[in-house]
Amino acid sequence: MKEKLTFLIFSILTFLLISCNAVSIQNTSNDFKWKNKKFDNKFELKLDYKPTIINKIISKEPIFFDLNDSLSLDINYRIKSTLVKKLQKRNIYLTEKDEIILSVDSLVFQEYSESKSVYSNDGLEYLNDSEQDFFKFKIVGSIKSKRLEEEIAVKKEHNTDPRESYTISGIIVKDGINANAEKMIENTINEFSYRVYEKLK
Repeated sequence: MKEKLTFLIFSILTFLLISCNAVSIQNTSNDFKWKNKKFDNKFELKLDYKPTIINKIISKEPIFFDLNDSLSLDINYRIKSTLVKKLQKRNIYLTEKDEIILSVDSLVFQEYSESKSVYSNDGLEYLNDSEQDFFKFKIVGSIKSKRLEEEIAVKKEHNTDPRESYTISGIIVKDGINANAEKMIENTINEFSYRVYEKLK
């Protein structure tokens, strides 16, 4: 009986969090997807980190901060240091030897907003217009050696979609708010490190 009650309370709280948009799946770590995907022995490559930073932000409430300085986006979100840590978890370490070169060619930070008409959950009543916000982070690079030349590109996209509240009729809320830019970027870099491992393997 106690287990059923606990499960019921948990289910209600989860529903309220989702319906009130207090959580976002973007904040969930993707480490479990690539866990233990690493070389048995130490693997070395040279990192050529000179990315072109593409920063297209057209949004009233941007998720990316310090938007006037593209370089600061790279620094503030610790792209290079996070990549090095993720590679090390896969037993891939940096060297000055240029037998195998991993280059990071571009980082893309994009965000914009557009107007969207919102209708009731049954689709019959027009409620109002609201802003739908989109954002994306993308990392593009390549692996080069005498035998291999492969491009690697990974991106994460997300949008906050306005809709009628599940709990209060007539009220417009947004799905996916509170998405964390740092977590989205970390997840993208983590997947990028896995794609590097995958190509090298």
